[in-house]
Amino acid sequence: MLRRHDHAIFFVPDPAELDTVADRFAAAGFLITERDDLGKETAATVQKLICFADSSYIEILTIRDEATRARHRFAHLLPHGNGWADYSIDCVGLDEDRDRIVAAGLPIGGPHEHKRSLRDGRPWAVRLILLGIGAGFPALPFLLEDSVGRELRIPTAGTQHPNGVTGIAGITVAVRSPAQAKAQFDVVFGDGTTSGHGLRYWLGSQWVDVVQGEAATSEGVSSITLLKPGAGAPKSLGTGLALFVAGA
Repeated sequence: MLRRHDHAIFFVPDPAELDTVADRFAAAGFLITERDDLGKETAATVQKLICFADSSYIEILTIRDEATRARHRFAHLLPHGNGWADYSIDCVGLDEDRDRIVAAGLPIGGPHEHKRSLRDGRPWAVRLILLGIGAGFPALPFLLEDSVGRELRIPTAGTQHPNGVTGIAGITVAVRSPAQAKAQFDVVFGDGTTSGHGLRYWLGSQWVDVVQGEAATSEGVSSITLLKPGAGAPKSLGTGLALFVAGA
């Protein structure tokens, strides 16, 4: 069962730019969290997190080693520079979702298990299946289920951001043809509703919008809309990162 947005990934191809990108988010009023994972100094990937009060987060991600970058599932994004790369949906009953999606004929990757521990030894782990990048249609998400330690994977400190943002309201993905993409998205999310700009799929009070992209643009995440109580109509945070805030 799909529940809500888990996290969105902002990919930084050049590790030397990670701090600069994090500073841009900080300048837009976000607190940056660095999870104290054991061995993070030598891990293949480096993350900085922006954790929200609704338990979703933004992961600012880079990959240290050039050879690892070249074989990573985000390798095709390297020429595009810094930008949104992927998004994940929190679910319960991952195996049931996998069986449902496989039965509908969509390609998937996994389930995969990802385990880490904090420096003090407390473990966290997730299981996930890839539906989009690394598996099939690139604008689809990956589904994720916590095995243990969700409160460790998503730290609860640092969620009171100076800009007032409390969580993810919705994610917009661009595709070459919303009409052709509808069948795949319907399998994952259920029936979508037609809107003036494409399709909308609901996750409780959150949403995924599927819109027409430019022919020359890679399909996938194009923007994130965040929740700020009392913000009114969506407006840009002015970061140049296609990031918007909307009221409750």
